[in-house]
Amino acid sequence: MDYYSLEKEKTDRRSTQTYYDAYTSNGSKGENKGKLERTDVFRNGFSRYNIQTEELIPGTLSKWTAPNCSGFPMDYDKNAGCVYMDGSDSHCLLIGATGSKKSRLVVMPTVRLLAASGEAMIVCDPKGEIYRRTGDFLEKRGYDIRAIDLRDPERGDGWNILSVPYSLYCDGDIDKACEFINDITANLIPITSNDPFWDYSARDMLFGLTLLLFRICRETKQPKDMVNMRSLLKLKGELFSSTSSSHISISSLWKYAKEDELTRARLQGTVVCPSQTMSCIISTFDQHMASFSLQPQMVRLLSHSSFDLNDIGFEKTAVFLIMPDEKTVYHQIIAIFIKQMYELLIDNAYKKTREYRFPTRINFLLDEFTSLPQMTDMPQMITASRSRNIRFMLVIQSKYQLKQRYKEEAETIMSNCSNWLFLTSRETELLREISELSGVTGSNREPLISVSRLQHLDKETGECLIFSGRKNPYFSHLPDIEEYDGNQYVVRPLPLRELPTISEEIFAKEFFFQELISPEQDDGSNETLSQPTFPELLGPSKDEKWPGRLSLDDYIAKLDKKIAELEAEEAAAKKEENRAGTMPSEEGSKA
Repeated sequence: MDYYSLEKEKTDRRSTQTYYDAYTSNGSKGENKGKLERTDVFRNGFSRYNIQTEELIPGTLSKWTAPNCSGFPMDYDKNAGCVYMDGSDSHCLLIGATGSKKSRLVVMPTVRLLAASGEAMIVCDPKGEIYRRTGDFLEKRGYDIRAIDLRDPERGDGWNILSVPYSLYCDGDIDKACEFINDITANLIPITSNDPFWDYSARDMLFGLTLLLFRICRETKQPKDMVNMRSLLKLKGELFSSTSSSHISISSLWKYAKEDELTRARLQGTVVCPSQTMSCIISTFDQHMASFSLQPQMVRLLSHSSFDLNDIGFEKTAVFLIMPDEKTVYHQIIAIFIKQMYELLIDNAYKKTREYRFPTRINFLLDEFTSLPQMTDMPQMITASRSRNIRFMLVIQSKYQLKQRYKEEAETIMSNCSNWLFLTSRETELLREISELSGVTGSNREPLISVSRLQHLDKETGECLIFSGRKNPYFSHLPDIEEYDGNQYVVRPLPLRELPTISEEIFAKEFFFQELISPEQDDGSNETLSQPTFPELLGPSKDEKWPGRLSLDDYIAKLDKKIAELEAEEAAAKKEENRAGTMPSEEGSKA
């Protein structure tokens, strides 16, 4: 064996640490050649957090003063007890298969690190473990803690899904209100069937009912808590109490609804159609809205807001979105909250800040991001948020899940995250991509980090491969959450939620909204809209006030009487016919 072969064999047998040291210390240059980043170069510019003293030192990458210098954990100096963080406005993509300690190594520590600089946060918490571990810690540091618990809807905070668009509607900003309503309808009624006509029709129906509810409650000066999904479903039951287009078209609710052009345009496709088509649209609507009627406590949770979303970004706030991880039926609600919160933040940045950016950074920590329904305009959200001082951490299990959810937009989402933290995966395509991103080495152009190496990162020591900005790839070791809190923490209990002030008797009334828009006058000067009139078809009218016309009750009574007369005549004719058929003939009698 020649000298070159012997040297190559020695190189191949090097340990991981020797391999790492060799490629961080050399100064090799060449096209497409890669190398691992040196520790001092990688940590340069990062903010530092001392776990023992809880002291935070801003790094040079933090362009803004505190409270905007904290970030996601990137490296750990065990001897000094310091965690290094990227305090810039760069987004983060955390990749790790289930059981890879994503929450313990990154998400939970990030919550504590953000608290050191007082940054606001919205946290997706699939199991509720992030809240249990960090809720009391945040409260002791002056945070306003809010938790929407879809696992135990009797506890925690309430959130009225319609409160933000209704507030904009009342302020006269109809266009912005419609944008929020459109986001709600798109998430609550996704296009799932092979024939999208039914889903799109159900969306229009939900959009129109929402606008109708807004108008009724504003014009009749109802309390704002009246505007909720429970009221919307009741309004739907009153308007579509029948699947007959002719019956609905003469109802007082439809006459009131079609006075507004936008409401009429959204509802007309359902109201003016054959009875069977209307039944199918209503059935599709009911299927998508089933989550608001299956659990009474869930309906109450989404019918009243116990905090103002407009405060987020201006106060020290942490919002936890606790959702069941074993089923996805309520994940659409979490997606609506995130999208609505983001849109509201962008709107407030323009209306309430001088430089169109928040003074304190807002962080979205979206654990199990790919389990949530697709959020429209997600690539644009990632792109536009940085200039408003909004930052995202997206936690995924695999690239395949992200591509399934966002199709061709998945690449855009990943590429707009400057920081990639990789823990482990068995996804071949992803492993090859990361290996290629790391570059090659040697005359044989072997991968700097092989696919096999990527599958064997040390879980117990928190080994993590990191791509940060334009720096070379770096193997880091991140501390477990126990290094931060010593496994000593207090679980902050979620209190029972107060019930809204709206009386239950309102929802027990059969035609509550119809009575709101057509109140009876004591002096009898106005005819109630709930009694529409019809042309006299069955004879002259005895109604002196409306000569030649009948009220609804008189019309139905007279119609029933006429039908009964016709049925009686038909029965008599059949009886006579049958009797004639059974009478013996004259010839038969003589025989």
